[in-house]
Parts: sequence; structure tokens; C-alpha cells
Amino acid sequence: MFRIGFENIYSVEFWRYVVYVHGKGLRKFVSYAYFPPIIRVGSPTSPDCTKWRKRWTKHHSYTERKHAPYWWAEFWTLQLSEATSDCILQNWWQLITFINFAFSEEKLEQLHSSYRQLEMM
Repeated sequence: MFRIGFENIYSVEFWRYVVYVHGKGLRKFVSYAYFPPIIRVGSPTSPDCTKWRKRWTKHHSYTERKHAPYWWAEFWTLQLSEATSDCILQNWWQLITFINFAFSEEKLEQLHSSYRQLEMM
């Protein structure tokens, strides 16, 4: 998200509505709504999706207004590749397909390609 290495992060504090990240040259409060959903927590709800879309419309770039931040796809590509079992891989893919509105056609195809490649292994 911030494009800095773990070694440059001094502390991460979890507060009620935000996460505070303090690192080398970085002090940021980040809303939980900015983070992508993950497996092992409840599935995203309709209000969650509405909040994401509302947050995305605040971006300046037209393409970014319609979709999740670019790093969400990077995050999920990494999660797919680190899945330790077929069941976990399938759970990640189900989550991605549930919120496919968050991605451009190109990003969704990249994720699908990664999934198919891993599924064959």
C-alpha cells in the first residue's frame, strides 16, 4: 500500500476506526475501509461494497473511480500464490469472484490467469 519494506515500518497500531502506520518517512492513518477483504473474516456485505465504491469515487483518475486501488489485485495475486491448499486457493478465488466489480476487465483476467495456473499445479 505504501510501497515501503517491512524493515522500514516502526509500528502499526490498530484503533477503532483506523490503522496508524509509522515508518521511515511515513506517518499515516488509514481507514479499515481502504483494505481489501480477506478470507477468515465474514464475507463482504452490501454496505461494505457501497462504502468501497463511495471511497473509490473520490479518486482523481476516471479509471480509479470505478475500481479498487491497483494494489488490491497485487495483494490477491500474492494471496493466491501463497495458498497452502486447494481449499484455501478456492476460498480466495470465491472471494475475488464475489467482488469482481472491483476490478477492471484486465485486472480480473490477470487474477483469473494466476488462479488457473495455480489450480493446475
